[in-house]
Amino acid sequence: MGRIRNIGLITTAYGIPAPFTVGTGNRIEPDLRGPAYGQWDMGLARKQRFAEHATLELRFDVLNVFNNRQLNAPNGGVTSGTFGQITGSGQARSGQVKAG
Repeated sequence: MGRIRNIGLITTAYGIPAPFTVGTGNRIEPDLRGPAYGQWDMGLARKQRFAEHATLELRFDVLNVFNNRQLNAPNGGVTSGTFGQITGSGQARSGQVKAG
């Protein structure tokens, strides 16, 4: 998957120290945060009674109803060629049906 989004991180502010020298930070930046995450899930259920001991429940569930794109966190590896870039996203809308 290609690059999805540039979050405005200035990657030139990070450098790799020269070999056999002590650097000033980690080789992985743990404090990078991804974009906000928001997901709406909805469900609809109906229970029908046919006799005293016979019932049927029908259920529809939809995850991520509005199909909002859930972007992953940016790559935090300073030595990576995709440092500071978001290169993936989460699951798209999905649904399921249950009868029982």
